[in-house]
Amino acid sequence: GNVSMVVPEMVLRALGERFRETGQPRDLVLIMATRPGWKPDPPTGLEHLAQPGLVRRVITSTFSGRDSPKWTRMALEGEYEAYSFPMGALFRLVRECAAGSPGFLTRVGLNTYADPGARPEAGDTRINSKTPPQDLVRRIDLDGEPYLFYRTFPIHIAIIRGTVADPDGNISLAGEPVSVGVKYLAMAAHNCGGKVIAQVKHMTERGTILPRLVEVPGILVDAVVV
Repeated sequence: GNVSMVVPEMVLRALGERFRETGQPRDLVLIMATRPGWKPDPPTGLEHLAQPGLVRRVITSTFSGRDSPKWTRMALEGEYEAYSFPMGALFRLVRECAAGSPGFLTRVGLNTYADPGARPEAGDTRINSKTPPQDLVRRIDLDGEPYLFYRTFPIHIAIIRGTVADPDGNISLAGEPVSVGVKYLAMAAHNCGGKVIAQVKHMTERGTILPRLVEVPGILVDAVVV
């Protein structure tokens, strides 16, 4: 999700509640091209996950002390490993995970904080001093030109949101203003042998969603939460 859009709020809240009650699941690694959450009171988005032990590592592009103050404070204080990379590169990385490729080359981020070969004053991707050096991006030369190579990795669970689902799990985003790559996230988890959980507003009958309005085909979806 992106701030208040396409956020699987019910699933994130249930995940936070389960951890408080059972201590499971724990030590999760999260990858989010953008950040879900738009207010802290009552908690939304990432604030549900702002509990010590639930998350071990976060790979994302942005943090918001206004919308997710507890989550952001935990990042700054080193309560979980936290990295910030360019947003577009993370969206592309999910697509490459879906395609089963080893990664992709880009010039985006060269000589900036995202470049491990940049000068020290450029900074790096770590949000706190307890986060180890990143192993996701490296600088390589190709035909005498420098590039950044982002490597892929398995995605085990995708948590997405749509508007409506049919009994076969076909998901439409007809009521959402943006899609923020939910199809590619579902493809990545499915093609890695993982699971896809889709939150929707309501169910409909089989055959009532126009095929061109299906954003995520049911073959990719393992569970639907209404």
